[in-house]
Parts: sequence; C-alpha cells; structure tokens
Amino acid sequence: MANTSLEHDVTAIFLGIGIVLYGQITILCIQKAYKRRHHTDYIQAIASLLRFFTSIFFIIFFTTPASSILDGQCRLATDLTEPCFFIFQILSTGLLIMRGSALLEGWKKVAYRVVLGVLLALAIGLIASATVLKKADIIEDRCVALYDRPLNTSGKAILALVYCIIFATFVVLLMSHIRQLRQMELKNSIVFSVMANVSFRISLAVMAYLISVSLSFSKVWGSLFYIQFTVEDYAVLLASMAASHQKKSDDKKFPNDSARALFRQSSVLEP
Repeated sequence: MANTSLEHDVTAIFLGIGIVLYGQITILCIQKAYKRRHHTDYIQAIASLLRFFTSIFFIIFFTTPASSILDGQCRLATDLTEPCFFIFQILSTGLLIMRGSALLEGWKKVAYRVVLGVLLALAIGLIASATVLKKADIIEDRCVALYDRPLNTSGKAILALVYCIIFATFVVLLMSHIRQLRQMELKNSIVFSVMANVSFRISLAVMAYLISVSLSFSKVWGSLFYIQFTVEDYAVLLASMAASHQKKSDDKKFPNDSARALFRQSSVLEP
C-alpha cells in the first residue's frame, strides 16, 4: 500500500513537471516559428503542441475517476490521445532523420532517408496495430489502455533501432566535423562550437530516449508508465528542437568560405 502511494505521488510530480516543461517548449517553438517562418520551425511547433495536449490528457486520466471521463467510456477516451502521439512521433523523428542525412550526398542521402523512413513507417504501423487491438479497462477507478504486447513491443524495438542509427549518425558527424575543422585550424572557432554543441545536444537527447526504452524492455518502469512516456517524448522533443533550422545570417560569422561551406553542410542548417 505504501509503495502504491509512493508511485502515485512520484507520478503526479513528474506529470506536473512534464506539463510545465512541455508548455515552455511549446511557447518557445511557436515564438520561433512566428519569427523565422521556416517550414521546419512550423513542424517543430506542431509537434510540441501535440505533445503538450498529450500531457493534458495524461493528467486528466491520472487524476480523474474513470466514471467521470466520457461517462466511463475508457476506450473512446484513450483513443483521443493516440492521434497526438502518432503525429508527434512522425514529425519529430522525421526532423531528426532529415538532419542526420545533412552531410550525406547523392544516393547515400536518399538511401539513408528511405531506409529510416521505411523503418519509422513500420514501427508506427506496428504500434498503431497494437492500438487498434488494445483493450481499455478501469483499474482502481482509472482509465488504463492495455495494448497488444507483441505488436507494441516490436514497434518500439524498431523505433529504438531508428534512434540507434540516428545516434550513431550524429556521433559520426561530430567526429567528422572535428577532423575537418582541425585541418582548417578552426578547432577553437565559432564553427566548432556551434557544430559540436548541436551534435552533442542531439546525441545526448537520443541517448536518454534509448536508455528509457531499454529500461521499459527490462520492465524497470513497471506501473510508472506515465513517467516513462514523459521522459522518452521529452528527449525526442529536445533532440528535434536541437535539429531545427538556424538563421542563415549565422554563417556570416565564419572566417572563410571553407568554414562557411562546412557550416552550411552540417547538421546545424536544413539539409
């Protein structure tokens, strides 16, 4: 009983923190999209807004008795959150896939995007199938969705593979940046700082997502699934934010044409 109460309190705290963080990110993304008016900023703003809506749904499900949610129609209630999740996941992961291919050229760039795009579609398809087959139940007067485990686990495993590839890509890109900048003797310049900062932030966020997914596969999260979703989606959102479009005027700060060209090719600007 004590453990149940503790889990409830911890979940409530994380959901509260989560909605504040998602609200802050949503405001920042909307402001950024309004100022820059670039399509990647619009995509990012939509993704963050959808995840903010999902946080609101989570809090409603966690704090409201099942009988008070759509007259106890838990299946319908949980169905309302699914479109937000799928669109958010597709938009955020799509931005990262596009960014990961920034330094690739020709058929390699196309192949990278096609392969990861197919894997993302497969993952979403499996998770969507698990959603269609889910059973909504009332547990301790709370609406809880019970998904088809084999399909849901398979979909999440493929999604984790996509993020593993993205993580490896950004690590490789960062190492490539360092080598090229050393050859240009620009290791201490703003070029290195910007590239390293963006690649590091994306890699760190993706790594946090992968750690959370690994814990879920090991059943470490248990009944703390709301915390799991909050951590994973926040990591995805941070990674896609770091990968969003930067001001074209930024490249005027660089000391020569070679540095400027490397910056334009890098994961900092739109590929």
